[in-house]
Amino acid sequence: MGVASRYPSNLIMPFLKSLRATSYQGRVCLLVGDMSAKTQNELRTVADDVVDLDGLYGKELARYHVRGLANRLAKLRDMRGGRRLYAPLFQLLLKRAAPARRDALRRDLEKRIEGFQSLRYTHYLNYIQQLTPPVDYVMLSDVRDVIFQRDPFDHHFDNDLEVFLESPSITIGNEPFNRGWIKNLYGEKTLHELSSNTVCCSGTTMGTRAGMERYLRLMIAELERHDRPLGSHDQGVHNFLLRTNQFQPVTIYHNGESPVLTMGMEAARMLSQNEEQEILNLNGQVAPVVHQYDRYPELYEQVKKKYS
Repeated sequence: MGVASRYPSNLIMPFLKSLRATSYQGRVCLLVGDMSAKTQNELRTVADDVVDLDGLYGKELARYHVRGLANRLAKLRDMRGGRRLYAPLFQLLLKRAAPARRDALRRDLEKRIEGFQSLRYTHYLNYIQQLTPPVDYVMLSDVRDVIFQRDPFDHHFDNDLEVFLESPSITIGNEPFNRGWIKNLYGEKTLHELSSNTVCCSGTTMGTRAGMERYLRLMIAELERHDRPLGSHDQGVHNFLLRTNQFQPVTIYHNGESPVLTMGMEAARMLSQNEEQEILNLNGQVAPVVHQYDRYPELYEQVKKKYS
């Protein structure tokens, strides 16, 4: 499962087509927003389900006449020096709503300004719970920069939840974005306590149905505690819950030794291919899932050509 918003179909097709080229026989679901009917229909030629989320949002913005203010807030977010005012003004807009409707307005504002990144967990859970018959295993994945080389589920699950670390050189304390997400949500004291931990990527997570439902409920509850714009802060929440042992039992995979290879900051250490141009883990075996391949121009062009 993945979320795609405002992407043209050609950016998503490598994700879909590469998975269909493996031995995987399960379902594929895309949750989409801000996407034309034409693009959605193109995706339906490869995906089993393409679920349009747009109709679920926007009513509260209209009810409280803050659509225009939300648009201005979105512009402020991207202005130099505007970030420090961004969260307080977001919270000020929420005060327009009656307490019983504040959560709905918060979700509308989040979708309008930040998109689906931190909202996707609720939609994942809703989709999984309505499937008949129930699924056995679930993978949540980014879609724009992920390709598959083998069936991602073709390995033994020691626990009902699996998460995947990035490069050991990337810690919460030394990577600016991850450091900022933890500091903004949990403060300096928690940042100091967690700073030496390797960053865990929230872009790829696997588990049994029970494990994934447990993970999603934990993520949703923690995200909803924070009355501020979130966007990519979901990775801060993911790392906080992991490093405070709230995901237990969980298998934590080291990068280059797992079903998911996250290439972004690994440089030449990770860019190894066999004669079939398949990308390899550190042990020389084919990596079933490759994330952030687009950080390497030559590899990006190779993938684009193969799945165009």
